[in-house]
This record gives sequence, C-alpha cells and structure tokens, in this order.
Amino acid sequence: MVTATKTARLAVVGGIVLCLGLAGCSSSEGTSGAAVASIAPSVDPVLAEATSQLPAEIVSSGELVIATDGVSRPNSYIGDGGDLVGWEIELGNEIAARLGLTARFVVTPFDQIITEVAGGAVDMGLASMFDTKLRQQEVVFVDYYQGGVTWAAPAGSAITPDTACGLTIAVRSGTYQQTVDLPAKSAACEKSGQEPIIVTSLRTQDEVTNEVLSGFAAAYTADSPVTLDAILQSSGRLVQAGRTYDVQFYGMPLRKNREGLAPALLAAITDLQADGTYARVLGKWGVDEGAILSPYINAGSS
Repeated sequence: MVTATKTARLAVVGGIVLCLGLAGCSSSEGTSGAAVASIAPSVDPVLAEATSQLPAEIVSSGELVIATDGVSRPNSYIGDGGDLVGWEIELGNEIAARLGLTARFVVTPFDQIITEVAGGAVDMGLASMFDTKLRQQEVVFVDYYQGGVTWAAPAGSAITPDTACGLTIAVRSGTYQQTVDLPAKSAACEKSGQEPIIVTSLRTQDEVTNEVLSGFAAAYTADSPVTLDAILQSSGRLVQAGRTYDVQFYGMPLRKNREGLAPALLAAITDLQADGTYARVLGKWGVDEGAILSPYINAGSS
C-alpha cells in the first residue's frame, strides 16, 4: 500500500477541517470486541490538531460510540467467544485509539443505523454501508473502503445477476441490495415481459446464506467481502454467480452539522494508513483488495 506523506495528510485532512462538522452521542448499550494490539499513537501535528477539535462530550466520555450490525462476517459479527469480531471492529478500535478514546460498539439492526446516528443515539456507524446520494440526505459519510455487489449460488447453478427473473433471491434487510439493486433488476425483468424477482429479506447474513443452502432461494446477493467469505466457508457448496459490479465506497455515517468528528476520523484513518496499520488489519482478514489510498467525505456518487 502507498504510504501517505505528511504533506498528503495536510492536503487531505486540512482542507476538510475548514468546511465540515458532524456526528452524535450515545444512549444504547452494546458488546465490544477486544481491540487488536495498537501501534503507539502518532504525534503527527495534523492528527493532534484534529483530535483537539473533537466534540467536548466525546472527549469527556472517553468513548467513541459506534453502531454496527454484528451479523456480517468477516466485517462485523459475533465470534465464538461471544464478542464482536471482524476487520471493521478492529479498524474501529484502532481509529478510537488514535483519537485517545475507547471504542464502544452498539449492536444495531442495519436498517436502523442511520436513524440512530441522525438522532444522536450513537456517534457514528461502522457497518459496511455504501455511501450513496440518497443516504447523504440524512447523514454525512467518512469513506474508508470500497466494496461491490457479489452474488452466490449453489455449486453447479448457472444463475447470474442478469438471469434472475422469476427466481427467489435472498438478501439482508435494509441493505443497498434490497432497497436499490434488486428492485431495479426486478423492474427490468417486468419491463422485458418476464416475471419479477421474488425477494426474501432476512436479518443476518447467516440466515441469507442458509436460505440458499437449504434450497429456499436460488441465490443471494451481498457486499463482495461478505459473499466471498461465505463462499470460502461453504466448503464448495456455494460459488460466485456472475461478476462483482457496482463497486462503491463504504462510509461511516455521522450526524450532520456537528463540528469536529469528521476531520478527526479523517486524520485517524490517514495516520493508520501512513504507519501500515490499515493495510495490516485488512490483510489479516483477506479483504485488502478494497483498500483505498486515503479517506474521503461523501465520495459516493450513486
């Protein structure tokens, strides 16, 4: 991964510090995964300046309260020991540590995370959420990764995302795949005179995967890291169906019109990238193909 220079960090973070402010506070309780071993916090002046601008209530609490869905292996899920694990959990712990805070994760249904963030129940979300123009109407995103839409089907199946008309497709509730992608594909089926796609929406990725393995759905669709991990875990029972498409930024949603948190997150992520921690966390979980060279604000364009 390319290491950002201090000049690059000043360009990326400094320009945004002047014009943005965001996020919220917390009232919910959750389960926090154990932090990975952190490199000593940087003394980079950009990070120090951004940290000094954090909202006072976050500094006084000593916590960064993060909503995550906890049902999307390998991103964020409940491990065998009952704690939250995954590369997003590790990344959230590392970001908080760079800001002199402790991450506290609140397990929240995916389709409620934006509401919780916008209403001030949590400081931010970290749940593999695509940064889209529609979602930007409610929150502001700090973008930290890229993922696409990838389908999986039983081994031997010939189904692809373009041949799903009239079939049952499983998906997690509230995701981009359920709210945007599948409705568009189903409408295209009907426009061409074919049967619409039958959508089965479920709460967790395990339920979605089992729907296909049990024969109740012909295929499922999810973000590329999630689908590829499920295929790996299926012992050959699932295969990728068609190509990955619609690659977009993952964004951390923050409440609008609140000063300090967005530039601090940008500085923390940039610092993690500069010392190699970002690449190490992604590489450990096998999701480094989605790494980006620097974080952004509202870079989603779909």
